[in-house]
Amino acid sequence: MFNVAFQFLTPSTIHTSLLSDGELIIGNLVWAALFIAVGYYAFKKKRI
Repeated sequence: MFNVAFQFLTPSTIHTSLLSDGELIIGNLVWAALFIAVGYYAFKKKRI
């Protein structure tokens, strides 16, 4: 998410990252969903 905020504030970084703002946001959402799913399945059977 830090790269998204930095790229919003500094549009010239698009040439460095080679990703548009939308691609960065979608990529971050995919990673978040992946880690939430992994965490859910890892702790699904454990009683905490």
